[in-house]
Amino acid sequence: MAGQHPDTAGVADRCVSCSETVDDPHDAPVGLEVSVTESIPGNAPERVLSAGHAVSHETALDVLGIAIVCYTVLIEQEERRPTPDADRLARWEGQIGVIANLRHTLDPHDADQVRQVAEEYADLVRKLDKMIEER
Repeated sequence: MAGQHPDTAGVADRCVSCSETVDDPHDAPVGLEVSVTESIPGNAPERVLSAGHAVSHETALDVLGIAIVCYTVLIEQEERRPTPDADRLARWEGQIGVIANLRHTLDPHDADQVRQVAEEYADLVRKLDKMIEER
């Protein structure tokens, strides 16, 4: 049944699950599942995620991205000081690397990990934001 494969909703011309060619993806039934297309190569899941999981995963990635931005701002602020603290700069740069790695490895199918990362890093972002404002 060309164009009627159940996993082709929102997919260009191949099924995400089985790579079956679909003549017209617009004929596919609209479901509550979406394919995650994250800008980080290799991080997009091979299976289709439910809309809720996709949103949670995107939210966690966004929070991680905001944490990276916060550390970047702190680094810029520190570098403008008359005598920047090299240890502090190294620690913050290291944290950026840890977070960037987590963005690449966060398993979108592990709902518990996604939730934990989003909560943990949302708390961190609030703390970093305070630090930025206090400097």
